[in-house]
This record gives sequence, structure tokens and C-alpha cells, in this order.
Amino acid sequence: MKRISSKILLLLLLLPLSIMAQWTPKLTPIKTQWGKNFDANNPLPEYPRPQMVRTDWMNLNGYWEYKSGTSADTVPRNTTLSGRIVVPYAIESTLSGVVKHFDRLWYRRTFAVPTAWSGKRILLHFGAVDWESEVYINGVSKGIHKGGYDAFSYDITDQLVGTGPQEVIVRVFDPTRDYGQPRGKQTTAPSGAMYSCSTGIWQTVWLEPVADRNVSSLKMIPDIDKGTLTVRVNTADSTGLTVVATAKDGETIIQTVTAKLNKSFTVSVPNAKLWSPDSPFLYDMTIVLKRGSETVDSIGTYFGMRKISRKTVGSVTKLYLNNQFVFQMGPLDQGYWPEGIYTAPSDAALKYDIEVTKALINKVEELGRKHNMDHMEGPMGFSNLDKVGILSEGFDQLGNMITWYSQPYYITHFEQLGFVKEKEYIESDFSFKGINPEPFQKASELIKKRYELRSLNFTKTKDIMPYVDKMFDLFNESYAKLQSFVPINDIQKAYFKKKYISFINPEYIKFILDKNDNMIAFAIVMPGFAQALRKANGKLFPIGFYHLLQARKYSKEIVFYLIGITPEYQSKGITAIIFDEYYKVCLAKGIETCIRTPELEENHAIHNLWKHFNSKINKRRRTYKKEL
Repeated sequence: MKRISSKILLLLLLLPLSIMAQWTPKLTPIKTQWGKNFDANNPLPEYPRPQMVRTDWMNLNGYWEYKSGTSADTVPRNTTLSGRIVVPYAIESTLSGVVKHFDRLWYRRTFAVPTAWSGKRILLHFGAVDWESEVYINGVSKGIHKGGYDAFSYDITDQLVGTGPQEVIVRVFDPTRDYGQPRGKQTTAPSGAMYSCSTGIWQTVWLEPVADRNVSSLKMIPDIDKGTLTVRVNTADSTGLTVVATAKDGETIIQTVTAKLNKSFTVSVPNAKLWSPDSPFLYDMTIVLKRGSETVDSIGTYFGMRKISRKTVGSVTKLYLNNQFVFQMGPLDQGYWPEGIYTAPSDAALKYDIEVTKALINKVEELGRKHNMDHMEGPMGFSNLDKVGILSEGFDQLGNMITWYSQPYYITHFEQLGFVKEKEYIESDFSFKGINPEPFQKASELIKKRYELRSLNFTKTKDIMPYVDKMFDLFNESYAKLQSFVPINDIQKAYFKKKYISFINPEYIKFILDKNDNMIAFAIVMPGFAQALRKANGKLFPIGFYHLLQARKYSKEIVFYLIGITPEYQSKGITAIIFDEYYKVCLAKGIETCIRTPELEENHAIHNLWKHFNSKINKRRRTYKKEL
């Protein structure tokens, strides 16, 4: 790939000499081999967009100026900032050379556009900036971007002045915990399962010259059954232009197709070499925009011939790769680096991480086959994963984890990014005040009489213990047919019995027995601990545990925690008995509110049941998807 030979020297000459002198790596508890060999003069030098490669580009990673900010700041135009930071590493990371956190930041540096780029449009790309950023070129704002995990670009051509140094300034605002934006496991107070935040620029910043009319995006869909690849090349203005696509296996041309832009066309790939984790073969492709015989734009890309599908075998839906069942396992790779937090020290570190992950998967697969296991549940990721053979979930949609989207930011953010609702879970609550108990009390008595059932109520924990193993067995039986359900084993039963059952108020555990004293249902409710957890501020000591104990005794709300009903009785109204029993307890204890566990929006039967209790929506959880 062609690079600007004098680029690094030129960039360093444009920056104050004090930058190199002031930056030093900070101490970190864990050092990797890549962190030890880190070159702050040339961090992450690799081309940052392997799916759409152009030959000319300029890497702006390296030394930048920075300072903390306030909401009242003016743009620090033509002003040397007080701090020095290595981009693209979050300011909290050791590789940044800073290891501090600020909600508001300013970044600044200068650059020069090569004379060879004259007559081109100049694009400025940011791989990721967490969370809100505003970019200024020579004092002119190019726009505000919100979102810490997606790339964005600006055409800065019209803001460039002359041929000398150009100034870029980036304003960053990252409230982390206080606004409700997607933040993963970031927190300003790391503990437990929450980790260091990653404020500011944390992916490569780079410049790219393009023609007035250029490839803006492309989409490729392989079809191994037909031996074809469907391609669509997009551009803002296709007037008078055609696209020439050439698929290659190494140096061998598979097919060259001339087609229209902004429309799908087909490339034949006969006798395709299929991509698989064992043989991750990738074809190369060049995309050339033509105006007659003149080349207007040219990019390089790659594709794999693979098919991912689902097939139901018996009652189980399984994942198939290339029409073959694939055994899956998903290791938890949280993507945090000791020195870089979200950002790896180098591309070699990323590749090594994937190679180790693949080795672990292979070992677990061997173990699974040895024990006659049925499947593995798979990993997720992008880019290098194609090349080393990791199968990426999310091939047809990019799913977000279940999200508390009642924050003001979530809905508009995901919809602006092209996401649509996939599933919605509704959590409701209702007040015990004003409920007429007579209908469900009558239903409870009728069902008890019809099936010769009785309920067990407790006031002492020791009286519950003889039934706990039966309760866990019933739990396993109740949920056995749910996909991905893992039954509780004997070790877990003993642990839960010792650690948790004794903590629950015995009056909140209910068992339903048949005439032969066989347990056919159970239910557990818990006091509402939300307020107690807020008071504890996430810490049990010194006084957090006290708040939880107080809530256990005096909370005015309960949460339906778990219900299990043996399959034989799951459609026979047993919930009426359970609710009747809890109504009596809650009435006696002055409980005011009941919070239901989340239910799928389309579960109309359960929603129709609860509407008789003046149930109202408390929270919603939504999963999003996006067609890629």
C-alpha cells in the first residue's frame, strides 16, 4: 500500500518539540509484550478500514495537545494546549501518557495536506470518540457527533486554508454515568463488574483524499448454493459513471463485471472455496469507478464465500455454516487491554488475542465432543476475525444487549443509526390498594378443590429446608424446554440453599402440593431492594448491608422473583393460587406495590391476566437489530 514517505517527519515538525519530551508511559499493574514495545511516535500505523481500501491516506495518530474543559469554554483557536496525549488512546489509559478522567476535554494538533492531493476532496475520519464530539477545522465547526462506538467522517476541503499547517480541534463531552448513553461496562468508579471508562479519542484518526464522485459504501452478499456474489456499490452521484468489479483468487481473476452504480449486480464464483473456521479463505476484489475509459475512483476489498443458516432438528433450532452443523462455544473476551483500555497496543496484539481465543475454542470443542455435548455458543467480532477464521455472530443484524432505554437518549440514538426494534420486554407494577380480591380468591379455591391441591406457608426458615431440593428439581423440570436452559446441579443446589434461602423471608416462599404431597408449583418473591442499593451506592460495607437488611424487613414493595410450575399443571390456573397466597401476606405486612418480572411484549395472555389488577408499565427493555 502506498504511504507518504515523509509523513511522520512532516507531522512531527509541525508539532511543538516539547510534546515528545513531556510524554512518558504511566505505570500499569499488568504489562503486555506489546505495551512494553509500544512506539508512541507511530501508534497503530495500520490502514484503519480494511473492507474499503484506498492507496492514499495519512495517519493522524500520535502526539496531540489536550486540556480539560468546561461547558462555558470558547474554542482554543491557535492556542497551544497545556497537556500532551498520545492518540488514539483514551485519556484514562496508561498508553495515553495521562491517566486522568475529565468529563470535558479539548484536543488540538496541526497537519499539512500533501501537494499531491491537490484537486481532491479531503475527508477527515474518526474511528471512535467517546461520547459527544465537535470537530473544528481552522476554527470552523464541522458538526457534532454523539456515540462512543461508531466511526464518522467530515469533508473538510472547504475549511482548509492555503498550503501550510492546518489546525484541527476536537471538543469532547463524556458524562459516562450521568446521561444514559450506551457505555458498556464503563464507569468513573471501577469496581466489581464495572471497569475504567474510555473518554475521548480511542480509535484511529486519519485523512483521505477522494475524487468529487467516489465510492461511498458497498455491500456484498455471498450465495454458496448458486455460486454467486451479489454486490452493490453506492455513490452520491452516479451520472455518467459505471463500476467495474474484479474478483480474484490470489493473482487469478475469477470474473470481471461492468455494472451500474447504486444497483445490485452479480459476480459468478464457480467452485467457490468456502470460508470456514478451519479454512478461512478470502477472495480479493477491486472496485473501480469509470467515466468512459477514465478511472474516477478505485478501492480494494475482500469477501468470503460462506452461508450461515438455521435449521430445526427435533425441537431445537441449530446454527449451520455452509449447510453443515457447526459446534459452537462463546468465550467471554471483554476486549479490555491493561495499557490501552478499549484500544489494543498494536494490531499484532489484536491478532494474538484472536489466535489464543481460537485455540481455546478448539480445546473446548474437543472437550464438548468427548462428553457428547450438542453445541457451542459462539463469539462475536469483526475484521481480523474474517482472516483468522472466527465465525462472527451478527452476520445479518447487529444486536444490542437488553437495554434500559427509558433514558432520554437511547431510542433516538439507535433509530438514527438505522436500528429497529427486535424484541421488547415490559416490566409492570401494580398497587395492592383498591384491588377486589374476590375473583382470584374464588378461582384459587375452585382450582384447589378441582385438583385436590394445598399450599404450604412458612414462618421459619428451618421449616423450608426439607423442601428446597424438591423446589430446585421442579425448577429444572419447569424450564427444561427453554432454549439454552442449563439445569441447576447438586453443587449449585447446596450453595443456593446455604447462601440465599436463609436470607429470604420465609413468608415470601410458597409451595403448592398435590394430594400425594408432591410439589407441583413454587414461587419466591423478594423485597424491593432498589432503594437500598441506591443508598448503598453499590457497596456493601460499611453500611450498605444495613440498608439491605432494612429493606428485607420494611420494604413497601415486592418483586416477583421466580415461579416454577410442573408442565402437567402449567395451563390449569395455578398462578391464581400463588397470587392469592401472596395477597394475604402483603396485605398483612403493609406491602403497597408489586413489581412483575419482565415479559415479552407479544405475550398477550400474561398481559391480559395482569390488566385486571390495574397494572401499569414501569420499565421497558428493548433489543434492537440492524440489517447489514
